Amino acid sequence: MKEQQKRKRFLLLDTIRGFLVIEMIVYHLLFDLYYMFNADIPWFTGTGMRLFQLSILTGFVVLSGFCFPMGKRKIFRAVQVFVCGLVITLVTFLVMPSQKILFGVLTCLGICMLLMTALEKPLSKLPAVIGFLLFAILGVLTYGVRSGYIGLYTYPLLELPDAWYTTSFLFPLGLKNATFRSSDYVPLLPWFFVFVSGFYLHKIIYKSERAMRVLPCGIKPFAVIGRYSLWIYMAHQPIIYSVLWLIFKLK
Repeated sequence: MKEQQKRKRFLLLDTIRGFLVIEMIVYHLLFDLYYMFNADIPWFTGTGMRLFQLSILTGFVVLSGFCFPMGKRKIFRAVQVFVCGLVITLVTFLVMPSQKILFGVLTCLGICMLLMTALEKPLSKLPAVIGFLLFAILGVLTYGVRSGYIGLYTYPLLELPDAWYTTSFLFPLGLKNATFRSSDYVPLLPWFFVFVSGFYLHKIIYKSERAMRVLPCGIKPFAVIGRYSLWIYMAHQPIIYSVLWLIFKLK
């Protein structure tokens, strides 16, 4: 009975992940249309689409942090995700260097998971609500690190030294120099903090009886998509690009 209940708890999480996967596919479809096939969709670079992209990424990172305490083979899973990120980097470098991906979302998530295997015990000593608020605030404050400041999302409060952005090896932290290019760039600042906030959110939710009654709920088709999200992520861009290439070639 307990094992059955545990499986049901994952249904809502997989459903949410499934929705995020579908949103991600829609975003990447539009991305390919705009940047690779010169489609006339000027609104793609607008604020609304940037917020849509940000919501997808935030959802994936928070959910990954939320699910981290549930994993049994945490190091294996972290290495698996990190290696998938390296594969994507290698393939894009070789096949499409103009759209190469360096330190994308899978690379970031893999490193976040590896860091958490070492930090889980000390971080667990902090009360869950305080931990969630602290790391969520740190995530907001460090969102602009890649743009040279500490602030409230896109509003700078403190400019960071230009010297921090002159090296070629600190880009994993968000300290990228002027020559750095990546089609998908997810640095550890702020996203490790966002990941940890998801970790604390798990602790808050699992102490709530009302929340525990909601977790068994879900939509099975979306849950199936969410369950295989990693492999869908690996395959969806080549499929999208191939289909679009055929469509535009046959026009």
